[in-house]
Amino acid sequence: MKNILIILQITCVCLSTISCATKSNDSAKGVFFYRESFGEWGWHEDGDEEKDGIYEGETRKGKPDGQGTYTHYSETKSSVLLLSVMIPGWGESIVFALIIWEMLHQGKPKIQDAKYVGAWKRGEKHGDGTYYFPNGDRYVGEWRRG
Repeated sequence: MKNILIILQITCVCLSTISCATKSNDSAKGVFFYRESFGEWGWHEDGDEEKDGIYEGETRKGKPDGQGTYTHYSETKSSVLLLSVMIPGWGESIVFALIIWEMLHQGKPKIQDAKYVGAWKRGEKHGDGTYYFPNGDRYVGEWRRG
């Protein structure tokens, strides 16, 4: 019994340390729209509620990050956990949200517009990548400075 209490105390201390480390002063709540701007998809503070995806929830450094809800423009509402992950050479990706989306909807979201998958450098397409056009065509090749 004594061992169980010690393990429980250690677990509580560890969890409180982790939760304190993940909370920061710049954490807040906000609303962001996922839409295209100048050929690039991303999170924006303004948008069209009828045609853009909407995230409502925790933010960090002015971007969606943490627990919230994501409403797809088709009005499919999902609880999500958005965690910004920097993948070297690929830019910032919201990997965990896509995994949760796939688990909830049993498939990947349909690509209705243009999409780029590939290497990034200084916020621009740079290196090997694939650009998917809305009509179904795609370009596979090398990009230099966007």
